[in-house]
Amino acid sequence: MMSFARLPRVVFMSGVVALLGSLAARTHAASPVNYEMVPVGDPGNAVDSTGYGRVDYQYDIGKYHVTIEQYCDFLNAVAKTDTYGLYDEGVNWPPVSGISRGGSVGSYTYTPTDPIGPSIAGITAGNRPITKLTWFSAARFTNWMANGQPTGAQSAGTTEQGAYTLDGKTTGSQVARNTINPNTGVTPTFALPTENEWYKVAYYKGGGTTAGYWNYATQNDTPPGNDLLTSGSNSANYFSTGNPSNLPNTHDRFTINSGDNDFLLSHLTAVGMFAGTTTAYGVYDMNGNAFSWLETPVNPFDIEGTYVRGGTWDQREGVTNFSRNSRVYTGNYDSNPNIGIRLVSVTAVPEPSTCALALAGLAYGGYSLVRRRKRA
Repeated sequence: MMSFARLPRVVFMSGVVALLGSLAARTHAASPVNYEMVPVGDPGNAVDSTGYGRVDYQYDIGKYHVTIEQYCDFLNAVAKTDTYGLYDEGVNWPPVSGISRGGSVGSYTYTPTDPIGPSIAGITAGNRPITKLTWFSAARFTNWMANGQPTGAQSAGTTEQGAYTLDGKTTGSQVARNTINPNTGVTPTFALPTENEWYKVAYYKGGGTTAGYWNYATQNDTPPGNDLLTSGSNSANYFSTGNPSNLPNTHDRFTINSGDNDFLLSHLTAVGMFAGTTTAYGVYDMNGNAFSWLETPVNPFDIEGTYVRGGTWDQREGVTNFSRNSRVYTGNYDSNPNIGIRLVSVTAVPEPSTCALALAGLAYGGYSLVRRRKRA
């Protein structure tokens, strides 16, 4: 099976000049999004039998999906006039509810919407994955993050350039990742994952370059159960059709609000809620809850779509369909309630020294930093 992943050029920022450039791009963030990432080691790991999973460099990936609250912060920063349709009313469909929009063009405001149905401890309005957005909306969120979370209209400096040069594009083929962010002059600090980057984190066993692959993104070859057990080591949020395989810790239908036959109640769980279930790199919900948009297009002859991976709260086709052998096709323009965002970073952002911070404060008068876990 051919892999179409493109290897990005890794540029390691160093020195005061690079730091100042990074801080300058982050000066205007009104409500900083703290997006936690974890390091992915074992560069040069062996490819899986499927043809996927080899990545020749170290990188970071989001520990969780981007949440509703984080996407709300994005909308409030750049979508007072929503030029490129970053907000979709369908996000308030009850199973994924959602985000409410108030005000009028030029003064829109956005607020997370409470889940519909019985209150479930640990699940709030904002801590569930954002869904119901196209590939282009996901890319615009990524640009905004790569540009330091600026505030203002949807323009080259906020959403239209950065990791991807979109310049108003909302349909058609995906856009290749920039090697240099035109707004910062360095490698984009955030991007959507290539299929290989996502696949490795989900299924690779880690601990060396020939460790092999799990069949599921729960460090397991057995399909996960779907009961909401925070202590479970092999669990995920998905729809089970009668548990034909007699899996442990599994009940029929939805993980939460299982008796909802008419899609009137919410079904997303909080990110990281299955606390005992992670990949080998400590990443949550790579099977279940929501698929993830990927950067890699399907093939050169079908450039208006991509395969997504991961599984979803409404996995009607069965749990085995989000094993490492499964991919789901969708169009780039499709605003789907089952697909979310998870970001990667291939740029090492140095820990700022006291001297550098002082210089940055003098030069730019302030900054806000995205929380990053230090690379091991």
